[in-house]
Amino acid sequence: MANKHRKKNISFENGVLEIDGFVIAESLWAKLEEMDVDFTKIKEVILKNMGGKNIPHLGLAAFTKLEKVTFGEGIDSIPRLVFASEFVYEEGVEHSKANFKNLIEVDCGHIEKISEMAFWGSFVRKLVLHPENKNFRKVIRSCPSVMHLKFEDGCVILPKELTGSEVKYMSSVEFGDDCVISKDNFNQVTQLKMVKFGKNCEIRDSFCKCPKLRIIEIGSGSVVRASFTDEFKVDIIKLAEDIKFEGNESFGGKALVDSDRAREVLVTNAKGRVLYSMTQKTIKSKYSLRVWEDFPVPLQKKDVVKDSSRDSTGKPIYVDVIRYAIDRAKCAEKSTK
Repeated sequence: MANKHRKKNISFENGVLEIDGFVIAESLWAKLEEMDVDFTKIKEVILKNMGGKNIPHLGLAAFTKLEKVTFGEGIDSIPRLVFASEFVYEEGVEHSKANFKNLIEVDCGHIEKISEMAFWGSFVRKLVLHPENKNFRKVIRSCPSVMHLKFEDGCVILPKELTGSEVKYMSSVEFGDDCVISKDNFNQVTQLKMVKFGKNCEIRDSFCKCPKLRIIEIGSGSVVRASFTDEFKVDIIKLAEDIKFEGNESFGGKALVDSDRAREVLVTNAKGRVLYSMTQKTIKSKYSLRVWEDFPVPLQKKDVVKDSSRDSTGKPIYVDVIRYAIDRAKCAEKSTK
């Protein structure tokens, strides 16, 4: 545990307040008044080197415009009800005063001990998680209002760890580099619209039956196995050229085309630069192909993807353009050797 008598370092710059060392609310307020800091201008607070049990006593609710809290190094744990609303009883009637009503993001830092009710009662919409946080299910469940998840580099999601009610209403999920998403995670997430992966990720048997999925980005060196199946109405799919597909079919050509919104598939190199793109402007048009300068072999007109077929209800079905794009890139590469 951090030494409570260590010298306190409090700094404020560009809307970010950094508190390094144990400090009680009264001392913090006095220091900020001495520094002539307007509480309403504090947008983010970074906490370092303080015992977890002391965090609720900082009086953060005084920062009425606070949007983000980051837990840095030197913190043992995050206790329960850190950002809970305040309940007041008047004449036998309970009234709630919502503190932190502008707080939308919490970065959990490299903390292993996080209470199962750490963020209960808050309005936090986004959680940033790290490998050290361990039990991701417990952390996410502690924040019932969360809609956006960000996993930093090296996070490992165990089989069936995140497939239930805790992720049911997620709108976006983002992963850093070297993350592993094991079997049966993020399936049947009915509100999921965007998912992004960094480099060298493993995605196995996950993200199936997500009907509102619109944007998918997968970084260089990643492996995909039996994921992104069933119907979804994709807008943009951005794939690195060296993605490896294993085992059972992924995507499966079931992305529905049911409106006149433009759709685009981008194939990129290891540095993220677009090699070429395939676009469908309307449900009746063919995919037009734009070849970018970095692409090694010019594609011919005959390589343009044909019109979509239709399902049993008469709705057009998106051609399996993802696999087509990857395979076409591989064929072009071979033809140059």
